Amino acid sequence: MKAVKKDKKTGLPEKYLSGSSNREARAESIEKGKEAYKKGEKLPDSYFKERQEYKKGGKVKTGKGAKEGKKPLNAATIASLKKKAKSSGKSLSTLKKVYRRGQGAYLSSGSRPKTSMAAWAMGRVNSYIKGSKKHDTDLR
Repeated sequence: MKAVKKDKKTGLPEKYLSGSSNREARAESIEKGKEAYKKGEKLPDSYFKERQEYKKGGKVKTGKGAKEGKKPLNAATIASLKKKAKSSGKSLSTLKKVYRRGQGAYLSSGSRPKTSMAAWAMGRVNSYIKGSKKHDTDLR
C-alpha cells in the first residue's frame, strides 16, 4: 500500500489542502468537521460552503445554451427541436426539457440495442408531441 503524503504542520493528507490559499484555515475547518462527525452532530451548512471555497477547480463551464452546468445541445438538435416546436405549437423550452429527460431515460432505464441516445431522446420528443400519456405529463 502506498503511503499518503502528509502536511508537516497539520498532519492532514496533502491532497486535502491542495489548491487552498489559506491552508491553516482549511485544516481548521476539516478538524471542526471531523470533531462534529465523531460526536454525531449535524454538520452546519457553513461547513459545506467553506469546502466549496477551498475546492480546487471544480467549476463547470457554461456556454451558450448551457444551464446549471449542463452540456449544451448541438446546433442540429436545436434546429430540429425548433422545427418541431413550430409545427406542433409546443414551446421550444418544453421540447428541450423533454429531450433532456429522454437522454436521462436512455442512461437510467436502458434502451433497445443499437439505439443511440439522440434517437431515444428524439423519439421521446415525438411521442410527447403526439400526446402520449405515458411520460412527461407534468409538462402538458
